[in-house]
Amino acid sequence: MRKNKIAAAYANAIFHFAKAHGLVEEIGEQFGQLIQAWTDYPLLRKFFLSQAITREEKTAKLESIFAPSLHPAFRSVIRFMIRWNHIGILPLVYKSFSHLQDSYLNIHRVRIISSFPLDEQYYQRFQTLLSKVFTQNIILTPIVDPQILGGFIINSDSFHIDCSIKHELELLRKRFYLLLNMGVKN
Repeated sequence: MRKNKIAAAYANAIFHFAKAHGLVEEIGEQFGQLIQAWTDYPLLRKFFLSQAITREEKTAKLESIFAPSLHPAFRSVIRFMIRWNHIGILPLVYKSFSHLQDSYLNIHRVRIISSFPLDEQYYQRFQTLLSKVFTQNIILTPIVDPQILGGFIINSDSFHIDCSIKHELELLRKRFYLLLNMGVKN
């Protein structure tokens, strides 16, 4: 809980600075690249999370790797996070920042989960359908999950629609269970 509050405070500070200087999209893109590096390079993440490495060494590494690609004010927030040993909540800060950015840019992110990769025709159909439902710009992220067996699941932070075969089979199993139990009791 405390980590989420601290992350939200950092995200608000970054967002309001970016908004005041017309840099919301630019800093959002830089933040995304930083998080991508955090995710893709576990040794880098381990370096920044290590208690054995000094704050000065971490700050020097930040400057050597990211100085050319990060806005100076954004970089100073990351240095501040290192100084106060908050760098471990960087993914939470990014998540909070992304919500603020999406709201500001009127974007609604939607995931479509299917058992097979969507071809362009299906992708466009879902994009068109969701654009009619929402007044916001839709960013559709397709995800393949063979475990749903067929059908699809559409979800975002504000809704969830499960039309998967796995879900339907689970509902059917529950109905049979109820019918069997009702028969035993009578």
